[in-house]
Amino acid sequence: MFRFLRDGLTGIAFAILLMPFNDALAISTENRNHARLKQVVETVGVIRYFHPHEAVTVVDWNRVLNDGFELALGAEDDAAFSESLARMLGSIGSGIMHNPDEQPYGLSCASSERLVRWVHEGLDVPPAVRLQGPYSSYRIGTHAQQINPRAYAILAMRIDAEDWHGEQFLFEGEARMADGGEAALWIRVDDADGEVLAFENMNERRFSGPDWQSRELIVSVDDRAESINMGLVVYGDVSAEFRQMRLHVYDQRERQAMDDSLLPASDQWTFTPVMAEFGLDSDETGDGVAVSITAPADSYLPDQQLLEQLDQAPTNWAIELVDGSTLQIPIALCPAQAELDVPARERLLAQFPPFRMDTLSVAEQSRLDLATLWPVMQHFYPYRDKMAGWSDALARAFEQLEAVDGRTDHRQLLQRLLAEVEDGHVNVRETDAEMVEDTAWLPISVLKLGGNLVITSVELDNADIAVGDRIVTIDGEPAADWLEKTLALYSGSTHWRTHRAIRDLLQGAPDSDRSFQLDRDGQMVEAHLRFEHDRQLVLYDPGYAPSMPDGIVYVDLRGLDNEQWAERLPGLLDARGVVFDLRGYPGAAGFTMLGNLLASNDDFTGWMQVLTPRAPDGDLVTAATFEWSLVPNEPRIDAPVVFLTDQRAISYAESVLGMVKYHQLGTIIGSNTAGANGNVIPLMLPGGFTVLYTGMRVYGPDGEIFHAHGIEPDVRALPTSESVREGRDEVLERALKYLGEVIQ
Repeated sequence: MFRFLRDGLTGIAFAILLMPFNDALAISTENRNHARLKQVVETVGVIRYFHPHEAVTVVDWNRVLNDGFELALGAEDDAAFSESLARMLGSIGSGIMHNPDEQPYGLSCASSERLVRWVHEGLDVPPAVRLQGPYSSYRIGTHAQQINPRAYAILAMRIDAEDWHGEQFLFEGEARMADGGEAALWIRVDDADGEVLAFENMNERRFSGPDWQSRELIVSVDDRAESINMGLVVYGDVSAEFRQMRLHVYDQRERQAMDDSLLPASDQWTFTPVMAEFGLDSDETGDGVAVSITAPADSYLPDQQLLEQLDQAPTNWAIELVDGSTLQIPIALCPAQAELDVPARERLLAQFPPFRMDTLSVAEQSRLDLATLWPVMQHFYPYRDKMAGWSDALARAFEQLEAVDGRTDHRQLLQRLLAEVEDGHVNVRETDAEMVEDTAWLPISVLKLGGNLVITSVELDNADIAVGDRIVTIDGEPAADWLEKTLALYSGSTHWRTHRAIRDLLQGAPDSDRSFQLDRDGQMVEAHLRFEHDRQLVLYDPGYAPSMPDGIVYVDLRGLDNEQWAERLPGLLDARGVVFDLRGYPGAAGFTMLGNLLASNDDFTGWMQVLTPRAPDGDLVTAATFEWSLVPNEPRIDAPVVFLTDQRAISYAESVLGMVKYHQLGTIIGSNTAGANGNVIPLMLPGGFTVLYTGMRVYGPDGEIFHAHGIEPDVRALPTSESVREGRDEVLERALKYLGEVIQ
């Protein structure tokens, strides 16, 4: 019937012609599906974080995203997909309209009413993990009482800890809030320097609602403890009632309170803010103390400048869908349009019920994590202006989904996506601590020197490996290829990413092996090492005590606490010169030490900034600024000072060095710091990973952003293969040479 079937050559030719057509069709279908999936992620992200209707706080966004994915993959064509996606999302909130013929959604609020908008100072709604800190998210302009995290009242009590060392304490009570808001108990154990030894505050299980709820907190009292502080906190412009408040010594073995309540008398309680209203409703004995607290109304609003910038922001946001149609999303509403009545709430809960993650494959969980993570960075990342290819990064991540087969692939997919934001604070870790696998370390340290990975120290008796050896292959793979592949998993500056990759090289499953081919002065050597050490071996690690010239004092700031600093300080007062080692992360002494170097009050202000998006896609403005406000402290160190540093100095270490450079407190010698500073925001993704990223924008001592670059040393000095092989600390040598020139 068909001539080509009788002709083998013709049949082969037909197959050859047909295969490219089918491949092209498959690629076209795949690209179309990826475009639709991206559309779901981008559109849901705008509604979730910017549509100010109360409904966005009710729906299960994992359900919304997954339903959107099913629409993307199941629609006959782009027009059908766009229509069904718009219909589903339009059921959330007010005024979400598909391809509207009329003018954008109109606002006809009363003249005295403020528009309802989301104010995200950083991010403090899911998937962000609620933590005490500078970040908050809330809606302004609503009729209903909202939980304003900056409107609060705190009751505080204190007892001396001296008689209770080694004990455990139980703080318990009940609370209810008839008019909304949230409340919590808190208890904290401090030492004599004000350092927190233990702290519990119910952040993940606050009181809420009109019915009485009970909670208890348990802390241990360390032998260093000086005080036990406890109390109550009310969040929102609301009133809260507490009762049955008691403080007991707790018997952990019997799991019970051991004695009568130890709460101090009410005349010893303090309140913050002082204008909070409170009252004792019952006796302080018997059933426990009962307290009523009312937080001050309107105790916090964004500052006037931020409000003015929000007032000038758009009220609607238009998204072009894949078929060319438009979805219009209000990002401001009148108060009457922003509230959710009971029938509408029930309808939403029925339409978007809680979603079960265990119904998804690993690849589908990965896709949901991408969809949760990508909009957060798109709208809130403080260096958003440096992410020109972020949309393409999402497309590439979707292309890699088919290769995801297991937990490691899932994590690495997220890592590769986040590598695009160049943030040294980025970390992808298991949310459940029980999922974290044990690791051990190889008995060597490694640095990248002169373009090669070089062994810089060895902690075993093994003739097969020596300091100065150049790594040629890692587990049979060329070292350059291994490094390039591993660098792709990490975010931040190039020097920080290299540091993280080397950690991967040295860390592995306990008692497993890693093989190396090494170049030792042109001779190839094979080495097999076992992951068996319980710590990472680091060249010139904390505890390093070099021999110093007379009158020059070496102080390792890495991990140094205030008590240790107080012991070291007298020996610095008569020194001819001081070397501070900050090739890593300092302890509390890093901050304290600055006061002993300062000659005048710190005037470096506003260098840490929390940002607020006025609208989607990274339209960021400054919401709040922070600084350290250092003051001089006696005794003062007058000797010339140098600081050693390198890529291991990150975050807090960079704040310390920024102050050194701004106030000219010493000379910085070494190489660029990591280039990542500012408080981090943790995101708890639905697939079981928690992602950390930098939540604020930070300026360096020259007033310029140093993100992904680091603080520049005043004198550049790097170790070399030769100096490492000879056991010399070339950076320290350069510092001593500099001090010798200055002192003379």
